[in-house]
Amino acid sequence: MTNHVALKFLNRLFPFFFTINRKLEVFQSGNKLKLLCPEIKPTSKLEEIFSLENPKIEVSFENINATDDTHFFWKSRRRPDLTLKGQMLLIEENELHFIGSPWVLQMKDLNAMGLQLSDFPLHDSMSELLVLKSLKEGALNDAKRISGELQAAFQTINRSQARFQALVQATADIIAILDEQFCFKYHSPSLERLLDRYTRDVSQSKLLDWTHPDDRNRLLHNLDNMLTQKEAIKIQFRLKADQQGWRIIDAVFQDKRSDPDVAGLVMNARDVTEQCKMEENLLKAKKLESLGVLAGGIAHDFNNILTSLFGFQSLAKKKIFEDHAAQTYLATAGKALERATNLTNQLLTFAKGGAPILETVNLAQLVKDSTQFNLSGSNVKLLLNIHENLWEISADKGQVFQIIANLAINAKQAMPEGGTLHIDMKNIEEIEKKKTFHLAGDFVMLSMKDEGMGISKKHIEKIFDPFFTTKKTGSGLGLATVYKIISKHNGHISVDSKLGEGSTFTIYFPAKKESKETTKTLSSTTHVELKTASVHVLVMDDEEMIRELAESMLESKGFTSDSAVDGEEALKKYMTAKKSDRPFDIVIMDLTIPGGMGGKEAIRKLLSIHPEAKVIVSSGYSEDPILANFEDYGFRGRLIKPFIEEDLEKEVARVITL
Repeated sequence: MTNHVALKFLNRLFPFFFTINRKLEVFQSGNKLKLLCPEIKPTSKLEEIFSLENPKIEVSFENINATDDTHFFWKSRRRPDLTLKGQMLLIEENELHFIGSPWVLQMKDLNAMGLQLSDFPLHDSMSELLVLKSLKEGALNDAKRISGELQAAFQTINRSQARFQALVQATADIIAILDEQFCFKYHSPSLERLLDRYTRDVSQSKLLDWTHPDDRNRLLHNLDNMLTQKEAIKIQFRLKADQQGWRIIDAVFQDKRSDPDVAGLVMNARDVTEQCKMEENLLKAKKLESLGVLAGGIAHDFNNILTSLFGFQSLAKKKIFEDHAAQTYLATAGKALERATNLTNQLLTFAKGGAPILETVNLAQLVKDSTQFNLSGSNVKLLLNIHENLWEISADKGQVFQIIANLAINAKQAMPEGGTLHIDMKNIEEIEKKKTFHLAGDFVMLSMKDEGMGISKKHIEKIFDPFFTTKKTGSGLGLATVYKIISKHNGHISVDSKLGEGSTFTIYFPAKKESKETTKTLSSTTHVELKTASVHVLVMDDEEMIRELAESMLESKGFTSDSAVDGEEALKKYMTAKKSDRPFDIVIMDLTIPGGMGGKEAIRKLLSIHPEAKVIVSSGYSEDPILANFEDYGFRGRLIKPFIEEDLEKEVARVITL
């Protein structure tokens, strides 16, 4: 068992440590950990105090000891806010030491636990070693008088010194001694591991040689102040790691020049790169959430405008001869409107991440349209291989278009000098038999292979992470959005790449075969015979243009219609008509009415009065879950803004027959 001398040093170096024996008893712990976990007593069972969050192994002495080079995450059973992160080290045959500290991301986490930064000492191993040295010398001086006791003490100290030397060698914290020119006189192996360098490379260099150019003057200024004022300083700066790029470290510097056994500047540092990235990603996520709220409002208003433009463009085309010159202009305007719609949907997809609006989609045609559009004007050739009788898929057409567009653009950027984008599509039956990606059922596989520069192994596992990019420009959201969309479609995406040869993205979409259940919306081939003159429709929307457009569209198809500004007016008109000889057969309700009763509330009140009412929900918030699951809220159909005359006619015709 660790003696009182060793325990003293453990507390100084690692105040949050604990030690277990082969029975998994926590028989000693650091003074700071005892404050956080007063339930720790001699012979306390490890699993009664902590649960192992990572790695995912069965908790045993042998399993813990066998798991090398792994960060352990121990979560307190009594304190949900406390998770310890560190390493498990075997110092003696029957003892495992946890060396680490509470895992915190922000200062508020420290405050919640009653801790301060000063409770996290960056360890000065040299001072401990000097103490050990003095103990040894004192013991040798007393050896003439009490040789027997001295020998035993000397052996104990030797074991302690070796133990702590092992701790210093194994810890991830950086310990170094610098001279007045900031050259390394001593450094722990952790510094070499961080810099990806050998001892000779580091020992013959200066700290400033590894420091980021933008941080050097600030670091030098602070070090000069420390030498002048004789006070320790804390500073954050970046060090160059060959394989990992610039690493962010927190460091404490102390002036120990007056100590003859040290005679230099002591640096205690810790790599906080990942922590800083997490904090940055949290900030980005909050900004993105705010952007989503703003984007939703803008998209709703923009989709209202697009609906009017689409609708009146469609009506205008029918008012002029097919060979009229204006038909060309109107068709071009229609394509521009489609691009505007896709752009709005792309923003909403990532910002809000709503459920997909499923319909039957011809994937082959969608791939052709998207790739040809996005590769237009480039020197990239397109080679399509579409297997016969390719199944359709149940998907959100706009979101799938976005997937293909993102991958096509990436392929074009990967081949700036030109090349060929190879696209292969085929059916995959009973994929569970192949034990592929934990998928089950029938899928349509889409493969997109470029002949570009390829992706390195160190980057390929990160390409779907939000905000990760190797491009000089770009948000790092493109592939993250692709991954999110495919996941929401219950599909799968994988990537295979070799440097200098190109990259292949393979996507699996759940197939929609004829035998499978149909989706909630009609396909483009659906046709319903209906006597339109007998159908009376009420349109509720806060936008006057939308009301006028919808009425014009309905009347052009032979329907009769009326309109309401909000839910209250719609309910009044519905009840008045119900009492007359001309009730409404269909009600179209806008989901969101600023300052008034929207569709979600209005349909509850309408169905409580007339449970058989047939109501269609309409909205420009295409990511809203109500649109994806409209039947759960009592609606019989949906219209996604912007819509055209054909969309309106088909949905009204479908719902009236239910």
